[in-house]
Amino acid sequence: MAWQVCCLAAMCLVLASSGNAAVGGTDPSPLYSVLENTDVNDNSRWNIGYGKGTSAQDCANQCNNMQNCVAISFNGPASPIHDSNCNFKCYVEKLVQDKGEQTIVLRNGTNLCTVPPPPPPPVIANCTGAMPSDWKEQCLRADLFYSPEKTGLMPDIANGYVGMIVGSDAVFAGGLFNGDAMGKFGHASHRARIPAVHVTVSSPTCSITTRHRRQLQQAAPKSNGVGTALDVRNAVFLERRQVDMGSCTSSIDERWYAHATRPSLLVHEITVINSGTADLSLNFLASVSAPSLDLNLQQVTSPVSKAYAATGGNICAEDAVKPNGGNHTNISMVASLPCEIPNGATTCSATKTVGAGTTQTFTYIMSVATSLNHSDTLRAATEALSVAHTDASALYAEHSAAWTARWALGSLAVDGDFRLAQAINASLYVLRSSIRADWPYGLSPGGLTSDGYNGHTFWDQETWMWPPLLILDQPSAQSALQYRWDRRAGAQVKASLCGSPNHAWCPSTYRASDDMLEFPWESAVTGDEVQFSGGKIGQWGEYEQHISGDVSFAARQYYYVTQDKQWLKQVGFPLIFGVASFYAARVEPRPTAVSANDTYNGNASGKYDLNMVMGPDEYAYPVNNSRYTNTVAALAIAAAVELAPVVGASVPAGWSAIAQGLAVDVSPVPPLSGLSGHYHAEYDGYPLRKGAKVKQADAVMLSYPFGVDMPVDVLANDLTWYEPHTDAGGPAMTWAIFAIGWFNTGNYTRAQEKFRRGFDPNVRPPFMVWTETLNGGCTPFLTGAGGFLQSVVFGTSGMRLLTDRLTFLPPPPSATGAGATRMSIHGMGYRGAKLTQHVTETTASYTMDAWPAADATFDLVVSATGARHPLRVGVTVNVPRAQAHYITQMS
Repeated sequence: MAWQVCCLAAMCLVLASSGNAAVGGTDPSPLYSVLENTDVNDNSRWNIGYGKGTSAQDCANQCNNMQNCVAISFNGPASPIHDSNCNFKCYVEKLVQDKGEQTIVLRNGTNLCTVPPPPPPPVIANCTGAMPSDWKEQCLRADLFYSPEKTGLMPDIANGYVGMIVGSDAVFAGGLFNGDAMGKFGHASHRARIPAVHVTVSSPTCSITTRHRRQLQQAAPKSNGVGTALDVRNAVFLERRQVDMGSCTSSIDERWYAHATRPSLLVHEITVINSGTADLSLNFLASVSAPSLDLNLQQVTSPVSKAYAATGGNICAEDAVKPNGGNHTNISMVASLPCEIPNGATTCSATKTVGAGTTQTFTYIMSVATSLNHSDTLRAATEALSVAHTDASALYAEHSAAWTARWALGSLAVDGDFRLAQAINASLYVLRSSIRADWPYGLSPGGLTSDGYNGHTFWDQETWMWPPLLILDQPSAQSALQYRWDRRAGAQVKASLCGSPNHAWCPSTYRASDDMLEFPWESAVTGDEVQFSGGKIGQWGEYEQHISGDVSFAARQYYYVTQDKQWLKQVGFPLIFGVASFYAARVEPRPTAVSANDTYNGNASGKYDLNMVMGPDEYAYPVNNSRYTNTVAALAIAAAVELAPVVGASVPAGWSAIAQGLAVDVSPVPPLSGLSGHYHAEYDGYPLRKGAKVKQADAVMLSYPFGVDMPVDVLANDLTWYEPHTDAGGPAMTWAIFAIGWFNTGNYTRAQEKFRRGFDPNVRPPFMVWTETLNGGCTPFLTGAGGFLQSVVFGTSGMRLLTDRLTFLPPPPSATGAGATRMSIHGMGYRGAKLTQHVTETTASYTMDAWPAADATFDLVVSATGARHPLRVGVTVNVPRAQAHYITQMS
C-alpha cells in the first residue's frame, strides 16, 4: 500500500492505492482519496444507502462494488457520531468542514445520481419447482415468499418487544437504547445491539452396515421439496432440507419466530424426520455472536442446564448528564443450547442421534428481559425460558393462533396481481411485527430489527406507518399514540426550551407555558429530543417542527374513527391541546403589506406566519411558511377548538382566527412551466435555489392526507410540477402520495406509474424486504411500507375520514397499473363496526362483518341522490363505483 498525504488548513487528503487497482471495478482495494475533517454538503440529498465499515478502505471497497457510488461520508473512530456508518453518495457537489468526519472519494467530479439502478432479481411467482408441496397453497395466496436457498435481503422476525433479521448477529429489544440524548459522551442515543445466539445443524450422516453403505454408494443422491420461505401469515421463517439415499432418508425442518404471546422469546425449532432404516447422527453447533459495544454484558452461570446466560446494562444512559450517570437500562439474556459454552468461549458443539423411523424436535430458545418491565431481569428471562420449555410442543400452535387472530383484525386483498398481493402482505407483516398493543414503545423507520435511523421514532410513525393501522389494527394504532402520551414530559421540556441556544428555533415573541407540547424530531426511550451529535442539535431538531402537528392529526383521526370519548378526554385532547398551545404561541402575525404569494387569496390582514422552519423537504431550510407545516399547525389548532366541547373544555378565543389565518396560500404557477393557473409553492420564496430538488413528498400532501380543499386543477398542477422536481432517488413512500393525488384527480393513467413506483422495486424478492431507496438505504424500511399501504387503504378504496363519516370515491382496480380486477379491505374498523369493501371496475360493495352494539345503526348514502342503504351483518350493499358515497353512523 502506497500513501500520499496532503494537508490544507483543517482538511487532510490521503491518497491510497493498492497495486494497479482499477476504479469502478470489483477489485477489493480500489484507488480512493480520504479528506479528513470534511463532509459532503447537502449530505442526505446525495445518499444512496449506507453500510457498516471498519475503516476508510472497507467503505471504499463497498462503494467500489456499487453501480451508483462515487464517494462516502464515513462516521469513523474520530467522528462525534461514531457509528461506523459508510454513507454512500452518488455525487459530491461540494465539501464542508466537519471535525472528525471523513469523506472518501473514488470518482471525483462524477454524478451518477441519474444512472438507473440495477434491475431487481426476478420475482419467484410460480410457486413450483423444488418448493415443498405443503407450502404451495400459501405461496399461491401470496403470503408465503419462497426461495430455493437463503439469498438476497433476509427478512425480520419480531413481535414488537424483541426481534432480529434472520441469521444476523444482532437482536434488538423495544426501548433498549445506548448513548446519551445529546451525544456528549460518545455516540448519541441509538438502538442497543444484543448479541445473537445461533444453533446450526449439519446434514445428517448414517449409522449403517457395510451392505447399506454399498447401497448408498450405488444410489444417486436426490432431494425434493426443499428451500426457504417467509410465511407472513404465521410470522415464521422456514427452511427445509431433504436427503434421500437408499436407507438414509431424512428431512430437516427448521423454523424461527419471535413468539407472539410470550414476547421475551425468540424460538428456533429443528425437526428431524428419519424415515430411513438407519440411525442418523447430526452435529449441532451453538455460537454467540461478537460482544456488543452498547452493553456491558457479562456471562454468568445459567440457572438452566445447557444454557448461555449474560446480564448487564447499557453503557450510557439516555438521560446522562455526566459519564456513567443517569438511569441505565438493565438487560439479561438466557439461551437454551444443545451444549454448554464455557465461560469466555463463544461456541460449543454436540452430536445427537435420531433413530431409524423416528421423528424428533429440538427446541432452542433465546429469552430477553429488560428493566423496563422487570426488576430482576435475569430471573425474568430464566423463568420465561423455563416455562416455555415445559410447553415446547405447544409453542408454535399458540404463536400461530395469535397471528391468525391478528390478521383477522383487518387485512387487504387483490385479485389478478400476484406481485401487488405479495407487496401488500409483506408490508402489513413488517408493520405488525414491530409493534404490539401491550408494549407502547413506538415505531421506527427501520423497525425493531435494525438500528436504522438509530431506532428512533420520527414523524414517520404518525404520518406514514400509523394510518393503515388505524383502519386495520386499532390496538396497535392506540399503542403508537400511547408512546407519545407516555413521553409527553419530553415534549413539554422541548417546548419550554424553544428559542434557547442549541435547541429548537422559536421567535423572540414566543412564551412557553406548562401545557405546551413540542414533540421531538427524534425520540427514543425517555421522550427527550435525541437529534443531537457531539452535544449540538442538528438542523432537523432545530427547525423541523411539523412533527407536533403530525401527532395531533393522528390523535384527531383516532377519535374520528373510534369515537372513544374516554380516551379523548384522558389522552387525545390533552395531546391536541398541548400541540395547539405551542403553535398558537409560535406563530407571528403577518405584516400588513401584501405578500408576493397572496395574489390568489387576497391581502395579508388577519394572517399568521410560521417562520424559520423545515418542512418534509429537508433539502430546504430554514424557510418561512412551509405550506405543509402551516397546514398541520392550523389543523392542530382547529382540532382543539372543535373537540374542546366534547370533553367539556375551553380554548382561548383567538385560536379560531389563528387557524384560519394560517390557511395555505397558493401562487401563480412558475413561468415557463407549461402550466396555467395556481399551485402550492412549497414555502415563501420557493425555490431557494434554481433547479433545487425536493427530497420527498411535501406540498403534494396537502390534499391527502390533510384534506385541504382545492380545485382539481390546482391539485393537478401541484402533482405535475413537483413530480419532476422531486428527487428520484429519494425515499419510497413519496410516490404513494403522488398515486393517491392522481387518483383524486381522476387521471388514472398518471396514477398507474406512481402506484407501481410506490412499491416496485423497493419490495425486494425473494422475501419481499422493504428498502428505503432504489439502491438500498435503511432496510427494512417501514416508512415505505406504511406509505405504500396508504395507497391501498386510502387510495384504491377512495376512503377519507371526516368528522362524522367515511367518504368513498374509489378508482377502478386497473388504475393500479397491472392486472388487478378486484381490490378488497377486510375488517375495516369504524366506530366498533367491522366492514368489508370490494371494488371492481364497475361496482363498490360493502358488507357489515361485525356489529358494534345493539343500538348502533349505519347507513351507506349515495352523495348525489341521497339514497340510503342500511348496513346489516351479512348483507351486501352494491353501489356504482364511480358514484361518490359515504358511510355514517345513525345512532
